[in-house]
Amino acid sequence: MNNSSAARMDLSSSNLINLIAGNLRENLYYSRCYLYHHGPGTQILIENYDIAPDTSGVVNIQHAASPLLLIFRNCTIKQLEINHEISDLRFENCEIDTLIFSSGKIGKLSITKESGKIEKILTKENTIGEFDFNCSIGKLIFESSGKQIDGRLSGDIDFLDIQDNKNLSLVSFGIIGECQITYASYPFRNAPIFIKKLKIVSGSLPSIELCGFFESIELLNVLGPVIVHSLICLKDFVIKNNRGNSTQIGLSNTYVGGDFVIKNATPELSTAIEGEINKFVYINRLLLKNSLSVLKLSNTEGLTQLYINHISFEDLSIIKDTYWSIQGLYCNRIDFIHFRNAGTGSFSNTSGGSFKPFELTYTELLKIAETDSFRIDQFTQAIQTKGEDSANKLLYLRSSDLGKINFVDTDFSGFSLNFYSTKLNEIFLAGSKMPKTVKAIDLDREGTDPKHQERIAYSQLKKLLEQQGDLLASNEYFAGEMNAYYESLAWKHDFWEKLPLFLNRISSNHGQSWIRALVTTVGVTTVFYALFLTSLGILPASPFNSENLGHFFYASSYFFDFVNPLHKLETFAPLKTGSEYPIFGHFVDGIARVFIAYFVYQLIQAFRKHGRYK
Repeated sequence: MNNSSAARMDLSSSNLINLIAGNLRENLYYSRCYLYHHGPGTQILIENYDIAPDTSGVVNIQHAASPLLLIFRNCTIKQLEINHEISDLRFENCEIDTLIFSSGKIGKLSITKESGKIEKILTKENTIGEFDFNCSIGKLIFESSGKQIDGRLSGDIDFLDIQDNKNLSLVSFGIIGECQITYASYPFRNAPIFIKKLKIVSGSLPSIELCGFFESIELLNVLGPVIVHSLICLKDFVIKNNRGNSTQIGLSNTYVGGDFVIKNATPELSTAIEGEINKFVYINRLLLKNSLSVLKLSNTEGLTQLYINHISFEDLSIIKDTYWSIQGLYCNRIDFIHFRNAGTGSFSNTSGGSFKPFELTYTELLKIAETDSFRIDQFTQAIQTKGEDSANKLLYLRSSDLGKINFVDTDFSGFSLNFYSTKLNEIFLAGSKMPKTVKAIDLDREGTDPKHQERIAYSQLKKLLEQQGDLLASNEYFAGEMNAYYESLAWKHDFWEKLPLFLNRISSNHGQSWIRALVTTVGVTTVFYALFLTSLGILPASPFNSENLGHFFYASSYFFDFVNPLHKLETFAPLKTGSEYPIFGHFVDGIARVFIAYFVYQLIQAFRKHGRYK
């Protein structure tokens, strides 16, 4: 009867309890359950039994010989509850639905099961010194314990629940489907770990060190330092804090394929971790909400790949004397939404760039991670990055006060600027470029004028660059401001205001394009000169006649005289056929002088735009 294929015998709950308590030692029927009995201890092997529960449906062990080594081998137990001290408890290939450790103390606990699953294991006030679970478990629950518990998890666990337990230390080699830690210390001491969904709800903890492979992570009210290194999280990583206390967060060799949300945690977020060689940080979207204490994202000190596809500051107020910096970032979108900056910020060496998040399921990720040659840094080398040619780069500013932010060697020229009611006049640019195009954010509110928002944005950028001495770039934003103002006016109600803006726009784009001014000047002159020649009786004719071509080139030779708005009519006397100029010719000449003079002036202004200022 020492193998699993042997026929099982029935054992009642009451007889099992009496047997373990030592009340049936002299019963010959149960004598085979004793390995030996001598000296200070008792060892009992219970093998090949179907153990029937009592009327409550539970096998409840409340008394046991002490000290006791108790082994269950190849037994069937529906529900077993232990409320007494057992020195060494072992389950070997048993079919168990539920194990409950309510009170007492288990010195050592070992569970080995080659196939199948234990549906539930629950520890309450029972103290387990150390345990080794080499089996699959549906639900594993650790409730409060006042003493140290050391454990090893070698099988897969569907759900791990740790409640109010600050003395649990785990080494995990299996895959945990979902792990929830509530008011308890972070128990894992080995790395990497494999947890599909991790949720921690806790107060002040010494620290949390996250290393491994996750699908999603959620930390609620965690006040201690959070160290993240050698971590892959396929979806969202969320840190929320309802108390507003500062939370230190360090990122090293980290990949987050979804949103990395930090809300109301007053985070001290940094990519510099003492003792860590940081080679990469990939985050699809970093969302900072409600508060910020320290922000230091940098590609210095060995960090070569700092990619955050989308970084968003939302409903965030930064207090006075707070310094935050972002350096060497590749990013495709930056949002400031209801943002107030009373501190000092810095973007340096930041440019457009992005990466493509992995399209992997957690199961597919595990298959890759379980290969013998797997290394996390090699894994991230497979990430597809995109440089300056990537599309949809965006700077999104909505209802914010950027305050003092220094942009140093940062190129946003390839970005589009989406704007609504944001203050920009305190930012400083050093070797940096701002977006060329502005588009108003349409909030679909009654009475809002998108073009007015665009004009305000262009105006602030123009003044900002004027104050910093970059007059060339400020001229470009002046043109944008005037174009936005032009588009905000209606011909029906603002004809006389819109007309000069229209002429300035088509002539030279408000003094910015001398080529456009040259083309429009030649075009306008050509139209009026053709009308003038028509008034003199010179009409279009077939170009295939050599005599007609001769007349055309002869008449064209006076074109540049006509361009001169100060020309005299007598200059064109050889072209007229009669003794007097016709009335229509006088009219065309007078109107042409006004328009040509205007367009020539626009050409001169645009041509000398680089030398208009001292």
